[in-house]
Amino acid sequence: MSIISELDNQLNQNSFEAVTGNVSAQTKAVFKIRVTRVTAAIAEDLPYAIFGRNFFANGYGTIIDVPTGLTLTVTNGLITTTPALYGTVTLSYTDGVNTDLINITSQGAAPYPALLEATISDVFKVTKFRLSTSAATLDQLDQDLAVKRNSLFGKNISNTITIDSFKSPDQFQSGIVDIPLEVAFDKETALSGNMIQGANVTLNINMDVTQIRKFNANKL
Repeated sequence: MSIISELDNQLNQNSFEAVTGNVSAQTKAVFKIRVTRVTAAIAEDLPYAIFGRNFFANGYGTIIDVPTGLTLTVTNGLITTTPALYGTVTLSYTDGVNTDLINITSQGAAPYPALLEATISDVFKVTKFRLSTSAATLDQLDQDLAVKRNSLFGKNISNTITIDSFKSPDQFQSGIVDIPLEVAFDKETALSGNMIQGANVTLNINMDVTQIRKFNANKL
């Protein structure tokens, strides 16, 4: 069996399986994705998506359900006139009059646009997500997440994650929720959700990576 076929089989197994604890999995890397709703000119929650590189190319048209009456434009890294945003993917929503921005960045890894591009060939598995937000925006943790996998030929799989169900009385830190969810990210897989109304609302998504496969010169 080829490396690509073997990897494809592994990634298709338990990609959306919630786990309560995988003691055999050792963390290989930890990084954070930060999603920030910069402005609040539009009076509704706005959706976002991370990863899913195949569908970034068409503005996440098959991943993000754009609210009625709004138009979404996705800007990546160098496709901007602002050097400070080179390491940012920006989702810009407009209703024809007002515009709201959602910025997506990464910490503890390559800049997010580079990380996104790497998933065209490289894949990784996450077995724990830690979500956090500020005390002033705790309602952000009431928003569901969804793991979506869309194939190139139209097959769609979606699994909703209700963040509220993972809140525990044992978690004494307000604004933090740990989710033991096992997800393999590749170019066809995205994590999506909604940012609540409000300026400078930030959702931090920390990911524990337990498996990494890179397609690079080491394969020669």
